[in-house]
Amino acid sequence: MKTLRELAIEYIRARQAGRHPRTVTSIKSYLHRFADWLEEQHVRTPHQFASVHIAQWLARIHVQRNRFCGMPLRPYTTQSQILVIRTFVVALAKRGLLSASTIEAFPRFRKVPVMPQFTLEHAEVRKLLRGMSSHEPSLFMIQTI
Repeated sequence: MKTLRELAIEYIRARQAGRHPRTVTSIKSYLHRFADWLEEQHVRTPHQFASVHIAQWLARIHVQRNRFCGMPLRPYTTQSQILVIRTFVVALAKRGLLSASTIEAFPRFRKVPVMPQFTLEHAEVRKLLRGMSSHEPSLFMIQTI
């Protein structure tokens, strides 16, 4: 029986074809951290894995901090992490290594948009800039847009 870490490595190899290197790096990072956490919980094989572990992992993810500045992770980062782990669990369920009910432990959500949904048109930006005073050289340069 293969361990969850070995299955994660196989999954990464299968998913990296045609993907951007940064995406592959993120997938590797998320899956290795997930495998590390599972090993801390003494879960090494798919038969030991249950939906209770997903709930515990989700609670851990929501309180996780950025290692550089100590701030909470952004919603986009958290949701990306959850989506990567969810697709890994779905792949294991499709192979018959996990029960299909395990997938139901993951929350349903829409992915957070990266770009704002509202943007100004060029004419609106020009109108906005015309209303600004241009007494300083830096402000004059901005108005030349």
